[in-house]
Amino acid sequence: MDREKAVVQILRKRRKSLAFMIISGIGLIIILNILITLTNNLNDIKNLVSVMLLVVFGIIIYLIIERIISVYIYLLTEDYLGFGKKIGKREHIILEIPIKDIVRYESASELEVDTELSNTYYFIYGEPRETTKFGEYYKEGKKYRFIFNPNERINRILERKLSS
Repeated sequence: MDREKAVVQILRKRRKSLAFMIISGIGLIIILNILITLTNNLNDIKNLVSVMLLVVFGIIIYLIIERIISVYIYLLTEDYLGFGKKIGKREHIILEIPIKDIVRYESASELEVDTELSNTYYFIYGEPRETTKFGEYYKEGKKYRFIFNPNERINRILERKLSS
């Protein structure tokens, strides 16, 4: 994807409060401490279980923080519509769709249940809004759908490209 000529939108989400983060962190530490204390009754494997608990809690905390600080990005180039996640300065493209493959692009209010769908990709936070759009495309004979909240510029450019 030619990133230099892309129209980029970063979808921000509502920030969690600092108090919620602090209380959640303290709660996780207390639960971890209780679990490690309970492993003291195990004779032979208490050290192994304690280390495994630390690793599991480390992974859980990483996933929670990653979910809190990551944001969705939408990239629109001459030929592709791309969706990804951004954490700090690092971007990871999740889905790239050639614009010529998009067969349907409408408001999410027009969304209907479709039993032929192979998968639906959601690139929104929370419930769909009035600006939420969806698109459908075929890949290898299977039908896919994506749902996102484009800004006015991306929506206008995409509608123009799809109508021509």
